[in-house]
Amino acid sequence: MSARPHPFTMVFGHMAGEILPGLRTTLEAAAVDEADRDAFLLHREVAQLIRDLEPEEGLGEGVAQLAALVHHAYLYWRHGERTIRLNHDAATGLLKQGGHSASSSAASDSWYLQLPRQLVWGRLGDEEPYQPCDGCFATTGAKGFRVLGVFGVHPDRMGYSIVEVAGVPDDHQQADSGLRFSPQMDGAENAGLYSINTAEDLLVLAARSAVSVARLQTDAASREIVLP
Repeated sequence: MSARPHPFTMVFGHMAGEILPGLRTTLEAAAVDEADRDAFLLHREVAQLIRDLEPEEGLGEGVAQLAALVHHAYLYWRHGERTIRLNHDAATGLLKQGGHSASSSAASDSWYLQLPRQLVWGRLGDEEPYQPCDGCFATTGAKGFRVLGVFGVHPDRMGYSIVEVAGVPDDHQQADSGLRFSPQMDGAENAGLYSINTAEDLLVLAARSAVSVARLQTDAASREIVLP
């Protein structure tokens, strides 16, 4: 089986160690609030980085998605490249714990939640095919969560699909109906699969994983935790 690529590495590769420390220094010197998306993107070196990452044929309206990805990836790096990697049992437990309420924090924090391969599926539009959800970049702060869902990661594919949502999740909204993460594809329920059905689902997924971030913070040398 091919090694599983990480979405962060797929964006920056070896360039992370070459580019991001210098970018951090210039942002600090300019007193830019890194968590502020607009302030981050308006800085000239960030704008240049996005132009450098854009393919020659351009992205059109997709440049906004690239900008969101760069911001999430930068914050992920800035907070220590921490990944919560779930095995099958831990992931199903997280997906089934309906009604759990997780609050955001006044302090900014960022991590990546990685799901088991092909356990959770979603589509980015009514006419789009279902793609496996690799996981999500999650950032929390005083205004709630900002989450970037990552779909369609594959070792033989250069890119992946993303969708962003921001806000404060209401984990109780679908707790009684059983709709949260319910499978939508034909045969998915029998196969034990789950679905990202709404943007709210991504917020809830990030919020439920937030409690595990504290476990990463207890060991400064550890940047990955495998649950359980």
